[in-house]
Amino acid sequence: MRMATISAVKGLIHDQNGFAAATRVIIPALRGNARRLTLNDASTNDLVQKTLARAWAARTRFQPGSKLKAWLFRIARNAFLTNARRSSRSTPLDLVAHASLLVSPADQEDAQYSWDFDTALANIPSVQREALQLIVEAGLTYEEVAVT
Repeated sequence: MRMATISAVKGLIHDQNGFAAATRVIIPALRGNARRLTLNDASTNDLVQKTLARAWAARTRFQPGSKLKAWLFRIARNAFLTNARRSSRSTPLDLVAHASLLVSPADQEDAQYSWDFDTALANIPSVQREALQLIVEAGLTYEEVAVT
């Protein structure tokens, strides 16, 4: 297995099988390095995946004879720092604080409802209108209005 890895690093890293064979041996060390950078398992997995994807995309720039492990660690470090810079410029969304800003109630029909209410209120007898106004506006109970 070790000999296959060495030959993969020396020139066969450009095909998928050579890349897989070369990185398979390094992944445990890469995961350890990513874990030290991120300090949590979910972010570690994301960083390792991002590192391998970037390494695969840049595989033609890998210099045969150089250390693949160091190259992958450098890609992981750069990916981590890029992500850290991006996250430092953004502010996490506080859903509780911003809930009222995310959705605003529709107020297009408020004027129509107000007009309909005023019209209906004008069409009921004055005794009932006064009782309704005491209940709605003054906050009295039905019993308190009945007594007055």
